[in-house]
Amino acid sequence: MKTLSRILYRTESIDAIPIDAVRQSLERDHIACLRGLFKRDAIEAAKASIAGSFAPENDHPTSGNPADFAKRNFQKLRVGILPDKTNVARLLRTFYNPIWAEDIYGMRETFRSLARIRNRLLGEPEHFAIDKEEDGLWTSARIHQYPVGGGFMSAHQDTGASEAAISRGMGYLQLFVSMSAKGIDYEKGGAYVEHNRGRLAVDDFCLPGDIVMYDGAAVHGVAEIDPHRCLDMKTFSGRVVAFANLWGNQ
Repeated sequence: MKTLSRILYRTESIDAIPIDAVRQSLERDHIACLRGLFKRDAIEAAKASIAGSFAPENDHPTSGNPADFAKRNFQKLRVGILPDKTNVARLLRTFYNPIWAEDIYGMRETFRSLARIRNRLLGEPEHFAIDKEEDGLWTSARIHQYPVGGGFMSAHQDTGASEAAISRGMGYLQLFVSMSAKGIDYEKGGAYVEHNRGRLAVDDFCLPGDIVMYDGAAVHGVAEIDPHRCLDMKTFSGRVVAFANLWGNQ
């Protein structure tokens, strides 16, 4: 796949990331992928640990939650259309796990590394807004689970998050580490980005441990996860990814 060869970079340390090349991919294709920074067995072990402690009764509803829920450990269902100007429809579960909160999922160092990579690519100080809120911004460390039986997110741009950063004179970068594998954890659907050469099915080439990045111009979403199966909200299954992007109030 020609597009894949343009956006995939292999590296085994943060210091060895080809920053300029990755930025060029983001500017040209609105997507880039890093492979080799997180080992597959470590990511899968973390996912298994989360599954072992998962309890559906800890779910909170889509709306009506405390204003600071995203700044503490909090498990939430996100169902329906996002009530803002983006009109994003979705069905997923989010596990908010801030870096300053108790490390209940064993993901702290993964989140910290993701945030450091984000800051380097944005040209910010390496530890900016990781351990504390800075300039009204913080690291939104969280895990998304798109359940089998129809978990999805409609095509959108990250306007809310990007405006919060851009209003402070910064760039915007959405990045996540894949924690599941298409063909093993689920059969159909997955992440995609609308590319000038057609829709790029991101999960068709992503492996557990890969880091995927979108810029603020990327139109992306998640196609329905195994819609041929009954919806299963009682187990930690399907597509799983971990995020560490900047978030803040506009």
